[in-house]
Amino acid sequence: MHRQPINYDRILPDSGILILKVDLNAVEGTGTVKVMDADPTSPGFKHATYRPDRRNRSVFVDTVNNVAILTLRIEGKNLEVLVTTPEKALMHLK
Repeated sequence: MHRQPINYDRILPDSGILILKVDLNAVEGTGTVKVMDADPTSPGFKHATYRPDRRNRSVFVDTVNNVAILTLRIEGKNLEVLVTTPEKALMHLK
């Protein structure tokens, strides 16, 4: 989900790719969706999004599910991403 501070989201503290992990086995209302926070040390999800212009927040890696998401570039309101494996993501970052 590409979050941007426009329209009803104008007051968002951050913009970029917000990655959500869905637990299909969870009972509704008991944590079905979890935000994969890019910076869990920042309070209130202020830096939760992944962005190519933020060094420590440019790549999401999930080794359990063998998936990685790299944010490649921002052009206007568009954000380009690459969905790949963790191994290939590390090669791409070198």
